[in-house]
Amino acid sequence: MRGIPFPQLIVRAIDSWRFYAVLFSIQHDDPRPASVNIDAPWLQPLMVSVWKGDGNGYQRMLAYRRKDSYVSYSQWDRWYSARVECIGPEIIVFLDDRFICAFRDDEYEAGLVGVGSIWQVGVWRDLAVEGRPVELKTPWKLVPKPAPTADLIQSSNSLQLPPNTVYLPSLGEWWKLSWEHNPNVIWVDTGTNFGQLNSDNFWIALSRSKDGGKTWSEKKRMNGLFPHGEAYKARKGHGAIIVPGKLGELSDGSIGLTICWRNNPDGNYQADQVLFCRSTDGGKTWSVSPVDAGEWERNESTWAELADGELLCLMRSNYNNCLGVSRSKDLGKTWSRVTPTIPFFSASAPNLLRTRDNILILATRGWGLFTSVDNGHGWSLPTQIGTYTGGGWGGADAGVARRQDLCGRS
Repeated sequence: MRGIPFPQLIVRAIDSWRFYAVLFSIQHDDPRPASVNIDAPWLQPLMVSVWKGDGNGYQRMLAYRRKDSYVSYSQWDRWYSARVECIGPEIIVFLDDRFICAFRDDEYEAGLVGVGSIWQVGVWRDLAVEGRPVELKTPWKLVPKPAPTADLIQSSNSLQLPPNTVYLPSLGEWWKLSWEHNPNVIWVDTGTNFGQLNSDNFWIALSRSKDGGKTWSEKKRMNGLFPHGEAYKARKGHGAIIVPGKLGELSDGSIGLTICWRNNPDGNYQADQVLFCRSTDGGKTWSVSPVDAGEWERNESTWAELADGELLCLMRSNYNNCLGVSRSKDLGKTWSRVTPTIPFFSASAPNLLRTRDNILILATRGWGLFTSVDNGHGWSLPTQIGTYTGGGWGGADAGVARRQDLCGRS
């Protein structure tokens, strides 16, 4: 196989919903190691994971291993030798004739083999199958997707709201956030227009609806979201609030919002910090506290209030392998040091909710859904909805919405 996104080797496929799949994440959207020049091509890790189609449209990860070595864009045309051995209940994976990982599961004893890709098109050559042919108990078939019921259609229609749209019960209003900018200025991550990336040209706007989203007020710039202190003063005239995180209402009726502050005096524009904003007067004024004032490598964020009132915040990083977690016991005024959690590359655009059964569901772009039953101290391996890997914030939002009914909410 060649270095393209998400090629799969399928083994023991009973039908299109019941199978094992070995996923090779060779070309992935991953963080850069700290030692890499910011202007150099990104380096990519090699990761192998074993998934199981469980018969109801979901794929659940059984095992994974990430190799320590990296491959760069300059090796785009390199070919890799992949081998999967199915011996008894074991599934053993090799890459370039080196053992990578293995898993034991005997639910599907025999089935068809094949290749595929869950995103874009796979590239394979010199495919070979060795082993003893087995006659299947039932012929392989493509399982049709069930037709949506009237209840599901009605529920889906009710969810057609833009990302960052939240109902706030204490106000009886829907709020919709958007990231606005000067029409003459475009954000460029490489910093080629560094002098224009500032709070004068980029800001967060708010619209309100009192009729369930049928009509919306005019967008108004949200003021008061800027942190205080010398560290947050714009250097050389630069500094901006970017990418709204999660908006929600706390149990005391106050409003919480995570955002990202980006400011760096060296021109590379890499210093990212997540801030927690809280308003007790319906959004007129805001208190702003950094989620770990010593952490400057986090950007996209989400949070949830736990049953005991503790706040849990999860954050993505472009410079670290794992999502980070921080906790607050005083409604977001102070936060614990960020620690790593969920060790999967590119678990981005996170969106977190807590169900009535106190189960945490985290939807991500790229890896799907993670769940926790111990207030975020431990997390499951990811589950994908069908073959969807997500695309943008809407994907993460949709992932959360579609799974609420499985965990005590409807």
